[in-house]
Amino acid sequence: MNTARVRENRRDSGDGLGPIEKPKLLIVEGNDDRNFFEGLADYLSIDDLEVERYHHDKVTMNLKLYLSGLPTRTGFENVRSLGIVRDADDSATSAFQSVQGFLRKAALPVPPEPARRWEAKEHKTNDRKAPAVSVFLLPDCRNPGMLETLLYQTLSSEMDGCISKFLECGQDVGGRNPKNEAKARVFAYLATQERPHHSVGIAAKRGVWNFDHTAFRDLVAFLRGL
Repeated sequence: MNTARVRENRRDSGDGLGPIEKPKLLIVEGNDDRNFFEGLADYLSIDDLEVERYHHDKVTMNLKLYLSGLPTRTGFENVRSLGIVRDADDSATSAFQSVQGFLRKAALPVPPEPARRWEAKEHKTNDRKAPAVSVFLLPDCRNPGMLETLLYQTLSSEMDGCISKFLECGQDVGGRNPKNEAKARVFAYLATQERPHHSVGIAAKRGVWNFDHTAFRDLVAFLRGL
């Protein structure tokens, strides 16, 4: 099986992050997202992709800081394509505009719309041709939500009914309404697996998610198009 190059955002003696070793770089929010995209890249047999998370427990980092330091990273000169994935949260439009602003401040190409590979032919970053850039807002670049919102769309109506009954029963006997219903529903589904684990990323590595489902179509196209 081909394996995407996935590493921790680790410290070194220079810029605080390890060297970039692949021609395609995908940056995601956290460790669970990183594991998820490793599983998806493996499924798609994409082996020239490196996945990094811009949130790290031991390194104070957010997307703005990550992108500002990216052009000075060892190995950046070999990156041909940069992909950015983040949750749409309350608004895909606002989330995309935020990423556009961070890219602009980092002197990187700014895609005019989500999920579109944008290559500014005359654009240079650190006196070299800048990589192509594309941005994906989970779940689908249009609607509010997150990775779990997308994952729940892949479950059957029968499973949805079972999970709804479980949550209703829990509330009837003293449970509380979950603040994030999408996460609660996905976690309930993961509890039905042979080897239950609360991580959607670990579940991806174990083949739990049906990556052939139509709900993944846009995300798969994005990843293949990097």
